Amino acid sequence: MLKSIFNLDSPVMRFLSRLADLLLLNLLFILCSIPIVTIGASWTALQYVTLKIRADEDSYIAKSFFHSFRENFKQSTLIWLIYLAFGVILAVEFMAYFGIGGAGAAAAAEAAEASDFGRMMKILTMVAAVLWLMMFYWTYILQSRFYNRIGQTLKNAALLLFGQAPRSIGMSLIAMAIIIVPLRLNNQIVLSYLPLYWIMFGFSLQAFINAVLTEPVVRSLMPEQKEEETAPDMEFTVDEDTPLESLGYANAPEKKTLEKNAEIDTDTETNAETSSMNDGSSADTEPSTAE
Repeated sequence: MLKSIFNLDSPVMRFLSRLADLLLLNLLFILCSIPIVTIGASWTALQYVTLKIRADEDSYIAKSFFHSFRENFKQSTLIWLIYLAFGVILAVEFMAYFGIGGAGAAAAAEAAEASDFGRMMKILTMVAAVLWLMMFYWTYILQSRFYNRIGQTLKNAALLLFGQAPRSIGMSLIAMAIIIVPLRLNNQIVLSYLPLYWIMFGFSLQAFINAVLTEPVVRSLMPEQKEEETAPDMEFTVDEDTPLESLGYANAPEKKTLEKNAEIDTDTETNAETSSMNDGSSADTEPSTAE
């Protein structure tokens, strides 16, 4: 029983191995996101590795993470600055319409709630925040797996956001549930462990959930790669009539040519022997003539 549990291919060990991968990924993401401006490149690398994990592609976690981080750093950072600018605007709107930021902000939020315009703006702010989150996820999913211009990547992300609406809604709902539910519970035990959760698994788990939901879409967008059909070594045969030059070898002399050359060599040897015999016989006869 214990032997089967601790087998590397057992479900328990595979789960623990996956958990360790997510822990390492989360720590790498946090460390590489400390300068704030590098969050885009860090999330791209995080999403890249989680997509590979979901697709069961063998990968070294840290090596793959830093490979994607370097490859996508410039473009991912530029995209992140665009999202950061819109994110700051949304944060200000949230503070204004949801009373975040002190007694003055709470009073302003109550005043806004009393008017139809204020309620409408509050709803629009929430919708804009959800759209921002879904666009962010789709953009970096595409950025992690495809090379494209920034404008085209954003356009494709918008198309997938609406074209794959159930997946988009699923990603955003899970993300908001992870953030909102613990705060709504207002349980001191839950709130005390919340920072530990985000340090250990918060970001990588969300990226892995995104990978689970979107990996079939990403796979369908990947170009098909036709594998070359080659015969195994033991079954590799060549027809006797196949020209050798077609296999990359120099053109060998034909069999008839070899036989002809052999006949010429034989005739040459025969003529040489005959000529030597004639020389010998003429040398024998000449003295007798002198006598």
